[in-house]
Amino acid sequence: MLSLKARLDLHHEAKRQVTELKTTWNLAAMQAAIERYRYPLSAAFYQDLVSSQSVVFVFVQTTRPHDVEVIPMRRPQLQAGQEQWQTALARFDRCWLANEWPETEPTAEEEDPLMVPFSPVPVSRRFEIPVGELAL
Repeated sequence: MLSLKARLDLHHEAKRQVTELKTTWNLAAMQAAIERYRYPLSAAFYQDLVSSQSVVFVFVQTTRPHDVEVIPMRRPQLQAGQEQWQTALARFDRCWLANEWPETEPTAEEEDPLMVPFSPVPVSRRFEIPVGELAL
């Protein structure tokens, strides 16, 4: 049996609240990011793990004017997230027992609302490293 663990950004035991800090280049894309990265799943897992009453995500924009948006997870989101993490854990258990690990579909980086847009400005490299695996 594998134990479950998490690294919480902030757990305020007296308030029974978990707060997670996230950075983004675009606050306007936060709702899409919440769904894409399954933050309700994480929030529900954190909530169950530490028996918190609430989970709040704090998004900080990495570009000027460095705005901040606080998004509390609502009860329907947490309920859906709980179903998601329990389903994911059950799938993991099946894969573990069968030793079969199907690959997931790759996602396009340009659709990622948390990633900084590609800049065509060339970056100087200190080392020329061929693309591929590195045997150590």
